[in-house]
Amino acid sequence: MMVTRKGSLKPIDVPIDVLDRLNSGAIETVNLAECLAVDFGILMGQVVPELASVTKNRIPPSDGITKRMAAMGHS
Repeated sequence: MMVTRKGSLKPIDVPIDVLDRLNSGAIETVNLAECLAVDFGILMGQVVPELASVTKNRIPPSDGITKRMAAMGHS
C-alpha cells in the first residue's frame, strides 16, 4: 500500500527524516516547499557519486533555487 504524504508548507518545516530521504534521492518531493529544502549538492553526490566532491562545494544550500539548479546543470 502506498502512503501519500502531504508535505510541509515551508522548507524549514520539512521533517529531518523526510529531508534525509529527499537528499539521498530515495523519495521525490510532493510540493515546492520540499523541493526548496533539498540540498542539491548532497543529492547530486548520491545520483552521480563521481561528482560528490565537486557539487558539495559548488552548490551551497544557502543559494536560491535558480542558482542551485543552474549549478547542477553545469556540474
